[in-house]
Amino acid sequence: MVLEQEAVLTTFAEVSATISGFAGVAVVLRRSSGDDRLVDDNALIHLLASTLSVAALAMIPLMAQSLFSEPATLWRFCAPLLGAIHLFGAWRGTRDVARAALTLSRPLVVGFAATSSGIFVACVAIAAGALTALAPAIYLVGLFVSLSVAVAVVLPLLLRSDP
Repeated sequence: MVLEQEAVLTTFAEVSATISGFAGVAVVLRRSSGDDRLVDDNALIHLLASTLSVAALAMIPLMAQSLFSEPATLWRFCAPLLGAIHLFGAWRGTRDVARAALTLSRPLVVGFAATSSGIFVACVAIAAGALTALAPAIYLVGLFVSLSVAVAVVLPLLLRSDP
């Protein structure tokens, strides 16, 4: 079996690795001291967690497809992993913004957290055997949302003017 989404999954893995590498270097070069240090460190954690999880989650279906004869079973296996990542990311992002340890605005974090919660619920439904026809689309949307989080986190750091 060859997944119809193979090219898209591979592209997600490549884009996430590129964003991670480029933004990681840029953040380290612009590293601040004092009060902004915690914010920069948390931004780097969110950036790396988002991009590296996308790279891993994009590769897992490609590597696991030989284990399953039916695509629906493959997505039922992979969806809970994506859902767990989104649930953890929503919790961590909300916590860090509440602590003023992240530069994202509250409305943006609420939007990401709500979207991630919806993705989590959809992934639970897929794992239970429902929504299997929509599973590839939900999975790809989940990867896209994670990459969007990475970009949203790193942009304020890259665009910040030095005092």
